[in-house]
Amino acid sequence: MQEQHVQEYLSNIPHHSDLALIPSFSLQDVSRLCSTSRLTTALGSDNISPYFLRRGGDALHKALFLLFSIFSRHGLIPTSFRHAHVVTLYKGEGDVNDANNYRPIAITSVVARMYERLHMSELLHHARGIPSTSQRSTHDAVYRLLSTIYDAMNTAVGDFTPTVFIDISKAYDKVWIEGLLYKLHHDCQVTGSLFYMLRALLVGRTMQVVHNNMISDIHTLTAGVPQGSVLAPLLFLIYIHSLTTSLSPSICQSLFADDIALLPLTSGTAGLISLQTALNITTRYALRWKFTFYQRKHRSCSSGLTQPADNPRPLIT
Repeated sequence: MQEQHVQEYLSNIPHHSDLALIPSFSLQDVSRLCSTSRLTTALGSDNISPYFLRRGGDALHKALFLLFSIFSRHGLIPTSFRHAHVVTLYKGEGDVNDANNYRPIAITSVVARMYERLHMSELLHHARGIPSTSQRSTHDAVYRLLSTIYDAMNTAVGDFTPTVFIDISKAYDKVWIEGLLYKLHHDCQVTGSLFYMLRALLVGRTMQVVHNNMISDIHTLTAGVPQGSVLAPLLFLIYIHSLTTSLSPSICQSLFADDIALLPLTSGTAGLISLQTALNITTRYALRWKFTFYQRKHRSCSSGLTQPADNPRPLIT
């Protein structure tokens, strides 16, 4: 039912050729990004170097501005912008021969990354109600969690506070693209050239895995946002934001990337019931928006001077 609703909604969005799309960036924006290109960044499949962008001068800046303006007006991007070389990073735990213990990083063209950056501020404006993690770290999430536990222990001395830690399985790789486009257009009111740029960026992506000087065949991706791209973290936050707003204010949520900690603001059995309700809502949300949780990484615990005696631990059903 949800999938049909999303597809019908997206089918009613006008085709980009029916609209007069106006670029939201200027020549000065392109020049600024060229002059501040990070020189140590990895090269994409086209091997265009950031040194070329940094030292190309005004002629290159004007050429790129004209090129980007054409992309923006037509709501399209070249196929090379959607192609990535994927390298894998070991997560630091588990069997090194198990592919699930590696994190895939998509390395796109440095020109494609610059084009994404030109749209970052506009997307941030549309996502202004969504907390950003750009200036935060895991320390902030841990501090929020510990502060809530400390407050609960002080207000309910002698009682326990249950906590659940859950991990979204292959979070970036399994994002439902149509669902994300729906949330961008319907929830965040992303329209015009920005919406068509994002749709062109997400639909029809291709990748090749690079390892030990070997490269795989080209594969077309039907889900996910490119982990390693400029806009991917913000797009993922937009995708899961409505989960956080669907939970009761009586549940403290500590989120960072795909890791979620939930604990009730009330202790004891009442808090346990409240937490189980939140987990039930989370499970239904995951089914509706096509993502799953990594069962091996689930953890639950209780804090306090006493522990629950006969009450079961909260479960994701």
